[in-house]
Amino acid sequence: MPRIESDVIVLLGGGLNKHGELGSSNYPRLDTAVTLYHDGVATNLAISGGWSGYGVQPERSESELLESLAIDRGIPQEVIKTEEDSRNTAGNAVFTKQQILVPNGWDKLTLVTSDSHMERSLRIFDFVLGDEFEIEGQAAPEDYGPFRVASELYAGFLFDYIVEGVERGDDQAVKDRLFERVPGYDNGITKQQFALNSVIYSVKKLPAIGPLLSSDAA
Repeated sequence: MPRIESDVIVLLGGGLNKHGELGSSNYPRLDTAVTLYHDGVATNLAISGGWSGYGVQPERSESELLESLAIDRGIPQEVIKTEEDSRNTAGNAVFTKQQILVPNGWDKLTLVTSDSHMERSLRIFDFVLGDEFEIEGQAAPEDYGPFRVASELYAGFLFDYIVEGVERGDDQAVKDRLFERVPGYDNGITKQQFALNSVIYSVKKLPAIGPLLSSDAA
């Protein structure tokens, strides 16, 4: 059981497949969130997730599909809040804060996502939300291997690139960066450009290589 009494359970969407259907990782996350709600961890449920942003926008968002399933599993619609603008985990944090947490005065949350995704999600939410919020994670069970671990490490580098120079807790600055740097936020940036830019950023951070690539280098 969580260590804190939460204002809200925040369920992160796990992506859609090419047919616009919920990917398999969504279901353990949903099961975990529903169990927490029925166990009395919080009296509200927030569902965060639009779509991945890397393909054609689907007819229904992750959060819309998950909301329907949550209602089918006994959670009243009136206690569910959704956001559909996020395209990635950083977006989950930004839009959950701006559209759900702050307007409702909620500062204690239990975050639900897949086990492999939890460490990075907590890091991102802590950065975006800042000191005024208390966050606890409840990981949904998941079987995963080395590829998933490597993917999460790479995604961590992507987040570092997105928030370069941004102060912790400045959600508006993070939002601005999403629209400047990340695919799917109506900026014309491709997945390939995003990956290349983040790799260049990461390489410049290496002590032995960064000075060689700096525009200030002799």
